[in-house]
Amino acid sequence: MRSGARPTNMTTPSTRRDARFRLRPRSSVVEFADLGGSGTVIVGQVESVNAAGLGFLIDTEMGDFPPGTALDDLTLRIGHCTLRGEAVVRNLRVVGPEWILVGCLFYPAVDDEDRWMSLIAGLMVADSSGGDSA
Repeated sequence: MRSGARPTNMTTPSTRRDARFRLRPRSSVVEFADLGGSGTVIVGQVESVNAAGLGFLIDTEMGDFPPGTALDDLTLRIGHCTLRGEAVVRNLRVVGPEWILVGCLFYPAVDDEDRWMSLIAGLMVADSSGGDSA
């Protein structure tokens, strides 16, 4: 993680400051290495994004990611846009017998910061014009 990028208190709920944009089902995925070091790649379905982070669904059998867990070397694919970066888990919510919604802060790689903000700006424009999200 970049120096100073980690939030200081990941367990205290915060007020959402940025608009959240829901994405079409199965239009976007997130991939990261299993934290157990098995070499397995975990793939989650991205449900929503905002300027600060994202929410994605994973199978309940994929493991435990308590708040504060760092997800290094994360790949985010939204439509035709691929971004790399790191994330820190903020919260988990069981949304069914087979799914967990993982909310996290997203820190795009330095090379992808401008593309991340352009993606969010594009979603804002689509949302304000009644267009379809990614």
